[in-house]
Amino acid sequence: DRQVYALIKEARKREAAGQPREAIPIYQQVIALFPNTLFRVSEHGVFIPAARYCQYRLLMLPPSDLAHYRMLYDPKAKEAFESARAQFSTIGFQEVVDSMLATRYGGNALWELGNAALDGGHYEEALEHFRLMRELFAGADTDTPELALKIAYCEQKLGQKPSAAQG
Repeated sequence: DRQVYALIKEARKREAAGQPREAIPIYQQVIALFPNTLFRVSEHGVFIPAARYCQYRLLMLPPSDLAHYRMLYDPKAKEAFESARAQFSTIGFQEVVDSMLATRYGGNALWELGNAALDGGHYEEALEHFRLMRELFAGADTDTPELALKIAYCEQKLGQKPSAAQG
């Protein structure tokens, strides 16, 4: 979709010009309007959902600008996360991950999805959630020794050599 590419290009241009806060509403527009549109991230034909790409860009903003983003969007994410938790809804947690990953609740939603997959014996899915959590939220309060143990456990269950423990 040309509109998605144009919006992302404009947001990246604002970031490059040292105006990341002006990029935030553009990224948020892509997340809200084009959640399932695929965006090319590699010249080798690798595509990911545009909303996920925008969430990753938001997570890479300078700390003060990420804090500003979270000030704006955390209330909605908190409401969605708490509703999912109250209903034990993996669909609700996935919604937080898909559209609110860069908020303070994104890592917690990944944690809940990983635990649900682990409880169901879906070790590969759990490992994917836990690794993504570690990658995107390294150093956050969710990057704990317990996370390292869950990653090692999933790797063991999948017959993989456990990675070096972090956390």
